[in-house]
Amino acid sequence: MKPALFATVYRDDEAEGGKAALDKYCQANCGRPLGIVGKIQAMMAGPDLEAGAEHILLRIVAVEPSVFEEQSAGVAELARVRVARG
Repeated sequence: MKPALFATVYRDDEAEGGKAALDKYCQANCGRPLGIVGKIQAMMAGPDLEAGAEHILLRIVAVEPSVFEEQSAGVAELARVRVARG
């Protein structure tokens, strides 16, 4: 077995903006606020998203398709930077 991580993520230059997006996502998809959902699911928001796992599966926070496209590009860039650093 290898260590892995499944997390819900939202990349934002400001952590508070990211938390607000996570809360909106939780309300829309789970019917509960971030404070409750975040206790049972791994959720991260902010400019730097890192984990100590060998395999990572990310669920990108987006209620609207345009936000998904924007977040996908940002998360992909973080992955490229992480791979380049080794």
